[in-house]
Amino acid sequence: MFDPYLSLDGARSILVLLLAIAQPIMGYWPQWRRWSHTTPSRSARLQTPVVPIEWAFAIWGVIFTACLAFAIWQVMPARLVDPLLRPIGWLAIAVFSLTTAWEYYVPKYDLGWPSVGLIVATLIGLLLIMAQLKAAEPLDVPTFWLVAAPFQLFAGWISAAVFVNASSTLRLAGAKQGRLQSIALIAAATVLGGVVTFISGAAIYGLAIAWALLGIVVANIVRQPDRAVAICAGTAIPVVIAAALV
Repeated sequence: MFDPYLSLDGARSILVLLLAIAQPIMGYWPQWRRWSHTTPSRSARLQTPVVPIEWAFAIWGVIFTACLAFAIWQVMPARLVDPLLRPIGWLAIAVFSLTTAWEYYVPKYDLGWPSVGLIVATLIGLLLIMAQLKAAEPLDVPTFWLVAAPFQLFAGWISAAVFVNASSTLRLAGAKQGRLQSIALIAAATVLGGVVTFISGAAIYGLAIAWALLGIVVANIVRQPDRAVAICAGTAIPVVIAAALV
């Protein structure tokens, strides 16, 4: 019964599952263990106009749940030798490990260039997974919803998070993060999101970036009013969505 899991494919699938579980656990570990700082407290101290409103970060719960669904599906005996899941599984191990490392690093050591490096590496892994899935199209329904959709969602949010993290790090380093700098970062995120969405046709990826942009719009209306930044982020939303429809 357990013989398939003694193989390299079996070990890979189990490691994917364990790391998928580790992501949400590490995300809440600082609160549970009463660390001096948490990721939200670090982020709040270094808020800039491109940091989305707080409730936008609830998407992490959806991402972690989707990753867990993928991990459970790929660990099934029938999926162990799936040729598509082999490269994706190894990339998922890298992505989940990097995310868990970021969740540990930020509460312990604060946002900074190492945290930016971790999140950029995570994005590269996610984009490589999307490329694998694009090359395998057309996908059947289970593969789309249990593999493609989770990683599209993850990649879209991380694409936006790279620029958010960079903005907070620049502020920590003493660089001004005002209106012009924020608009430039939003424009860069929109270009990245639009290009990836257009090339991949990944609508869920585009929607995740649109969600981040919506969070920026609301933040610049409610939290720290800046009409220009809000308009810029709001204008970018249909651009990213349209890229998936072209």
